[in-house]
Amino acid sequence: MTVIVLNRGWFMEKNIEGLLLKHEIGHWAGLPARDFHKPKNNKAHCSNLRCLMMPGPGSDPLRWCCNGLLSILFLSPPDFCKNCKAELAQMKALQEAMTGD
Repeated sequence: MTVIVLNRGWFMEKNIEGLLLKHEIGHWAGLPARDFHKPKNNKAHCSNLRCLMMPGPGSDPLRWCCNGLLSILFLSPPDFCKNCKAELAQMKALQEAMTGD
């Protein structure tokens, strides 16, 4: 999947490409891996609206606008939630065990 941003608003002037890239790399790495923090209607994303792996506006526009967009605007930029971070750490440990690093 490729995302190209042709026009962006003032609130995402600097970070939109980096956030999108991090989100897509999260998918590539297998996030989110466990069902307990995935929404029932969107198993490819995290249910935590402050998580970088949250679904985009196309999946549930009202919820995204009311919660996700407001938190992006008024709080720090999203990052991986504690569950996604734990999954990344477990994947890293597994790879290190398999490669002997």
